[in-house]
Amino acid sequence: MHDPQTAEIMRDLGDQAPVASLVIRSVAARLDHFPANIVRGRAALMTHIITSTCAENEERAAREAIDPRWRATGDFLSDAITGMLLAPVSQGSRDVP
Repeated sequence: MHDPQTAEIMRDLGDQAPVASLVIRSVAARLDHFPANIVRGRAALMTHIITSTCAENEERAAREAIDPRWRATGDFLSDAITGMLLAPVSQGSRDVP
């Protein structure tokens, strides 16, 4: 997702990930009290946070020759993303595309 040469490919794969699309739509439906641009931005951040954190977990496990810590990673992601999704919208961020 962070490599400009592969980012477009990764975005296109989103169409082939029906569960991920379902999660994004479900989250967006629960945030309908926020402006649409805020919901889109937070959904995009959620995707980046999950992708990056899982990749880092796998990389660390391979580097250190240990099992990936998926339960701890999942708990961390759940807490962090819940906080982000429920955070109030600051006046200045309302203009974010």
